[in-house]
Amino acid sequence: MTTKCDEKQPECSYCLRRGIKCPGAIIGTMFIDMSSGKRKLIAFTSNGSASVGDSRDQPEKFHIEAAGIISKPSLEEDRSVADNNVADLNPKAKSMIRRLSPTGNAAQTHQQFKIPTTYQPSRASMFDNLFIMHFIDFYWNNKSSLRRKSWVHFIPEVFASSPSLAIRYSIRAVTTATYGHLTKNESIQSNARRWYTLGLERQRMKIQKMTDEGTGTTDASIVFVAMLFVQFEIAMCTQPEAWLPHAIAAEQHLVMMGPQKCRAPLVHHIFLNLRRCSFKVSVFLKRPSPFAADEWCLIPNEYITQNAFDNLVTTILHVPSCQFLYTQLPATSPDGSALENERAKRVKDVIIAKCREIMLKLDDYWVAFNVRSNEELIHDHTLSKNPYTTPGEQFLPPRDCKQEVSALYTSARIILNSLLVLTAPNRKIQQMYEEQVLRYSAIVLSEISLNSESSATLPARLVMSFPLKVICEYSPCTVQRQAARDVLVRWEPGRDEGREQKSVILA
Repeated sequence: MTTKCDEKQPECSYCLRRGIKCPGAIIGTMFIDMSSGKRKLIAFTSNGSASVGDSRDQPEKFHIEAAGIISKPSLEEDRSVADNNVADLNPKAKSMIRRLSPTGNAAQTHQQFKIPTTYQPSRASMFDNLFIMHFIDFYWNNKSSLRRKSWVHFIPEVFASSPSLAIRYSIRAVTTATYGHLTKNESIQSNARRWYTLGLERQRMKIQKMTDEGTGTTDASIVFVAMLFVQFEIAMCTQPEAWLPHAIAAEQHLVMMGPQKCRAPLVHHIFLNLRRCSFKVSVFLKRPSPFAADEWCLIPNEYITQNAFDNLVTTILHVPSCQFLYTQLPATSPDGSALENERAKRVKDVIIAKCREIMLKLDDYWVAFNVRSNEELIHDHTLSKNPYTTPGEQFLPPRDCKQEVSALYTSARIILNSLLVLTAPNRKIQQMYEEQVLRYSAIVLSEISLNSESSATLPARLVMSFPLKVICEYSPCTVQRQAARDVLVRWEPGRDEGREQKSVILA
């Protein structure tokens, strides 16, 4: 005789009468695993060889059974157990089971319809998938033809197959942090910080082990985890410039791997994203990007055709090298030696030549990009007159991927024209390049003001924050610098002004 639980809280009456500890009644939605593997396991354990319970209490048994280590019962044993179960049913149930059996084997059909009511699968995997899908859809749900499959689309596969705890913890950290940031849920954000701490510890242990072994090698998992940590800091921003060590670490480990290993699908997508990240890091550190070298522009893309966006990144990766040359420019003075003045002049000539070469490539790219955009999106976009452009010139307001292309293009033009202002031989030429800096800065500000609603979304803020920070540093106009700073403070009211100028949000 079976006694039904009265579902009293916190303990049921049945357990209290028997003097046993009650685990508490399960109230609400119950998730029941009806997969073929579970039904086979129930058929096996129903003969008394093992007890059916929560798989979370018996993880080793389930892993061993799945690997084929536990010997399965014979077919005769299965039939004998199932026949006994059918014999215990009432005649009406027996008749229904026999009608539903396509092969006439009532015992087998009975086992297929048996529900393992005592088994409750873990709900953690369902929430992991929920957070992962929200993370991918929110940042990379872009239907533009310029954006191919990104490295984040590999996250579900990596999370399900990788045994690395550093990878699993970092994925949980970044996905829950993004979801918690969007929903303003403090408990989810707190849980994300906990996973972030665990992921950092596992990443540190793995790097320390590789250092102790002295092999001098690395693998893609370290780069993958570092990129996830960058995305975590984008969502949470635990400290000013907290993303920077992770971005630099990812860059250094990828350089250690070499360009030949960047031809694999996942590593290649990480490389494409890290190039854009490296450009932004190098701009604010004013040092050359390692990915601007010819080997990094050719070998990883040997078997994969670059799209228009990749071609733009390849061009702008050379901008930080111009900044670096200017930092190495020797000081000149009327009282200085002729040799020092001549050396400074040669360095300035090199900077001017490199800046002009990059700007010519950018202009060619921008013309081709707008022509292609007008052909593909002629029904979705219309040319609008921009008040900041010269007469007869038109500017296509960027949207979706066009917004990111425009952000990188205008940022590069502002930096290059600013360097030409500093190295110009006379005041007339300086004024010409200053007008260009003002013009491109105005284009960024007008784009944000014309599309204020769409620019207020988090993906748009991640894209447009970079050119705004470039304006704060390079624009000669106080009004433009203040306007850019006001937009940044409005987008992130919790951040102070100095922090906004120094930190870089990487999309």
